[in-house]
Formats: sequence, C-alpha cells, structure tokens
Amino acid sequence: MLFCEMINLFSLIRFLFLVLLIAGYKEAQAQQKFTVAFYNTENLMDTLDNPHTLDNDFLPFGKYHWNSSRYQKKINVIANVISELGDPDGPELIGLAEVENKKVLQDLVAGKELKSKKYSIVHYDSPDERGIDVALLYKANSFRILSSRIYSASFLKIRSHTRDILLVKGVAQKDTFCLFINHWPSRRKGVEASEDKRLAVSIMLREAIDSILQKQPSSKIIVMGDFNDEPFNKSISIELNAKADIVGLAKGALFNPFYNLSKAGEGSVNYNHSWNMFDQIMLSQGFFSHQKEYYRYKTAAVYHPDWMHYRKDLKNGPYRTFMGDDYKGGYSDHFPVYIMFEKN
Repeated sequence: MLFCEMINLFSLIRFLFLVLLIAGYKEAQAQQKFTVAFYNTENLMDTLDNPHTLDNDFLPFGKYHWNSSRYQKKINVIANVISELGDPDGPELIGLAEVENKKVLQDLVAGKELKSKKYSIVHYDSPDERGIDVALLYKANSFRILSSRIYSASFLKIRSHTRDILLVKGVAQKDTFCLFINHWPSRRKGVEASEDKRLAVSIMLREAIDSILQKQPSSKIIVMGDFNDEPFNKSISIELNAKADIVGLAKGALFNPFYNLSKAGEGSVNYNHSWNMFDQIMLSQGFFSHQKEYYRYKTAAVYHPDWMHYRKDLKNGPYRTFMGDDYKGGYSDHFPVYIMFEKN
C-alpha cells in the first residue's frame, strides 16, 4: 500500500514539474516577441461636458446623441480590437489618438476584454479645441517607464490647439525605447491649405529626434501616429527623413515600413473609395544592429480583418462609429497599424 502511494506521489510530482516546464516554455516564447501598435480610435469621448472644450456634439442631447449606451459599446469594441491586435496576447505597447481624457482610458483598460492584460496608462491633456489627446497603453510587466513628457506645438505658427506630441522613454528587458506618439493637423481644409501646419510639426519632431541621437546615436526610437500625410509626402519623407528601405539608410534617417505597404495599395483610411496610409510606425537605425538578446524588427502590417470592414464582401473601408451624422456602432474610421519585434 505504501509503495503504491509513493508511486502516485512521484507521478503527481512529475506531472506538476511538466506543467511548470511547459508554462515556463510558453512564457519564454512570449518574451521572444514584442508588438508595438497605433490606433486612432475616432472620437473616444465620454458623455460629460467639459466646459473648456468643444465637446457638445458628444453629449446626450448633442448632435450625435452620445449616451452611456453608445459610449459603453464604443469602449467594448475598441477594447476588442486591441485584444486581437498583433500577437495572441495583444500589443505590449499601443499608442492611441482621439481619446478625450484619462477617464476614458481607465474605462477602456478596466473592461473585460483588456482587464486581464493589465495595461497601464501614460496621458497628458492637450490644447486641442475638441479635447482629444494622444496616449500610450503599456503592459507594466513588459515595459518599465523611465520618463515621459510632451512637445507642444503651441509656439509654432499654426493653430495653437493642435495636439501635443507625447514622448515616452522606457525599458523592455534589455532594450531602451523612446516612443513618439503623434496626431498631426488634419486635412479638413484641404491638403495644400493645411500642409504648412504638418510641416511645422514634422520639423519640431525631427529636432526632438536629433536631440536624442546626438547624445546616443544608437538610440532605439519609435515614431508612431496618425500623420494625416502619406509616407511619400514631404513632411514624412523629407523633413522626418523616413525612408522605405533599410539597406543604405543614411545616418539619422528613419525606416518606414509602411511606405512599401502604401505603394502596394494598402492603407489605414479609406476616403472616396481610395486608400490613404495616414497611420504609420517608423524606426531609427538602432533597431538594426542585430545584437544578441535584443529585439529586432520582424514585420509591419495594417490590422484589418474582415469583421473590421463596413462591407465585409467589398472591403470598402473601416466599420466606423458614425458615417456623417448616422450612428453605425462600429469601431473607428481608421484601421490600426503595428510592428512586431522578436529576439535574436
């Protein structure tokens, strides 16, 4: 009898050991990959009036009849997109645009789709007239924040209420990343009429990048955002010096993998049945040193599964929250974009 009990105990110990071994292997495999994403959420607004911003359209009695039911659905669908984005566990880092305040971000990460992922938040209020900001969600067990700050464009000769640029510096295992999160002035008044505003912001951003590279030329810089410009426009290709090819990348230049995706006909926004690649992620040369045990660039993509299209059979653009004044209950007028890294 005692002999049988010893055998059973041994079997149990061996089983537990195998379970721990498999769990450790899966965790190690997960740490080999790292996803960085960006998503313009199309007016992720709460239902409360902010007397200092033009948010009246997104109130219960406003233009869009924005009530708690519609708000909660918006939170749920955006959370669902984030949970499915990139690797199976969702992105380690995701920059967001068009979020109204920290409260909507807290509601977003506290929902059932994202709560288990334990995202933390970096957010600053910007001077945008509608009160929409950029922000960063990050998994605290994968990324440790060192510092954060904003670059304000209010001193430039453009509208003083354009969105700030958010800079977050942090550590992912052995890697130190500098993240710039952007939402540049829109094209609402026309491409040419608004170009000077985006050029002004791009010059300011380039100066901020150069100030980092002058101190540490091998810095790993990630520039992400809704730029309201294409990869080939002057603000991106010339002022930011972001190029399509890794090979032959000049000193200080950025690699923009979304340039070739755009040339191939892909896009993150669909306007008048044409695709625009306004949402992009760019990388500094520090990511291509191929050091062992450090993250290296693997792939880039626009995330647009069938269920995120308004007409799945036609794939004619993102399934939006609103089309004009009509409530559709979709996700956003932008598709998210992401980059995946892996360990050497």
